[in-house]
Amino acid sequence: MLCATGGSVLGGSPMPPAAWNASYVIGLSILTESLGLLCFGLVRWWGEVVPEWIPRLGGRRIPPLAVIVPAALGALTLTALTVQCC
Repeated sequence: MLCATGGSVLGGSPMPPAAWNASYVIGLSILTESLGLLCFGLVRWWGEVVPEWIPRLGGRRIPPLAVIVPAALGALTLTALTVQCC
């Protein structure tokens, strides 16, 4: 969202047109969709066991800390990025 003065709402400047902007936005979209599926896997049965079709790992339980630690780090990172001091 842009202000009437030409800058962005958060005080930064808008991205200049470049050839890689489309791939950057597509990459961010894929990343957020992947993280959303990982979050959904935390509460579904298929997030507790490795799928059978994966070689050598299929059918094994996923250790809870292998999911909890990255989720907690991601939550702390997002919190640190969005909380404003003073």
